[in-house]
Amino acid sequence: MCAYQGDNPADFQLALESILNQSTQADEIILVVDGPVGAPLHHIIKQYQDTENERLTAIFLPENAGLTRALNHGLKHCNHPLVVRMDADDIAHRDRIKHQLGFMQAHPEVALLGTQMTEFTGSPKNLLPSKTLPLCHGEIVRKLPWRNPINHPTVCFRRDIVVKLGGYPELKFLEDYFLWSKLIARGYRCQNLPLSLLFYRFDDQTLLRRSGAKNFTNEIRLRWWLRNHDLCSTPTFLVASLMQLILRFAPISLRRYLWRRARSTALSGSNEQP
Repeated sequence: MCAYQGDNPADFQLALESILNQSTQADEIILVVDGPVGAPLHHIIKQYQDTENERLTAIFLPENAGLTRALNHGLKHCNHPLVVRMDADDIAHRDRIKHQLGFMQAHPEVALLGTQMTEFTGSPKNLLPSKTLPLCHGEIVRKLPWRNPINHPTVCFRRDIVVKLGGYPELKFLEDYFLWSKLIARGYRCQNLPLSLLFYRFDDQTLLRRSGAKNFTNEIRLRWWLRNHDLCSTPTFLVASLMQLILRFAPISLRRYLWRRARSTALSGSNEQP
């Protein structure tokens, strides 16, 4: 988990509690504090350092390095062969680790495992329609040129494989999408569980963070990389790039409409409250 000064302390505490209170406990929790944070967030982190000192390791970076570098820095401190990712403002289902650990132990051929997630706004009781992601490796590969087929905050992966690939690649806002692409290009298998095991905080700011020229440029760079590695045809590259142009520069009202259309009419997976 990575935290930085923009994180809401109350949301961060809920996220951390959801990992600490799993039905199957994590062996270790690595928290990377990406640069200086305000007093309220720093106070919460110090409290948990005192009460969870046997499991929680907090790493304080002197300056904000950005998510990619913070993730790779944290990866160096992970000792377990399986790494579970978690964002600092989401809420993990209490059986998340249980389900993912069990699956990865039973399927050593799978390098990375994601899950469905249930989006909410404001309170976890205010659930939103959620997109349904493909499950098997073949379906994930087919979706790869069009959209990110794996929810980053839900993943569990084999540490040695990701480290061998160099960790998260430097592509701002798309470091996760690029990592899945590199795994697939190298022949590693990825999969998604049908269960919703994460409650994901979503609002208009989420849409705004995904807009603009930088996002669009990186989307094109990634899809060109997919084309050059035989994971995307030229016609698909052109159509997907045009779609990204619309998504990244459309008015917020149109993006909100497209977001609703992209979601299923029913919530995916479990609607059980965290």
